Amino acid sequence: MKKAIVTGGAGLIGSGICKKLAANGWEVVSFDLQEGEGTRFVQCDVSDEASVGAAFNELGWSELDLLVNNAGKSDPETGPIEKLSLDVGARSPKAT
Repeated sequence: MKKAIVTGGAGLIGSGICKKLAANGWEVVSFDLQEGEGTRFVQCDVSDEASVGAAFNELGWSELDLLVNNAGKSDPETGPIEKLSLDVGARSPKAT
C-alpha cells in the first residue's frame, strides 16, 4: 500500500485530499494542529522543525510515497491571502 502525508489534512481542502487518497487505496496520515475526521492524525506544527521531527518519529514510517504540502494560514492580522506580501514567507506572525 502506498503511503501519503497530507499537511493541513484537517482543513477543507486537506480533508478532501485525504478522503480521495484513502478511497484510492492509499494509507493516509494528516499532519495538522487539529484532528480531522476519518484519517489517521499526527499533531504537527509544520512551521516548527522540532514538531515535524517529532511527528515523523511518532508516525514511525521508514518510507513515504507522497507528501502533499497543503498546510497554510491566513488570519485577520495578516489579511486575506491576496493581500499578503511575499516577505511574509511560510510562517504567519502568530507562528513565531
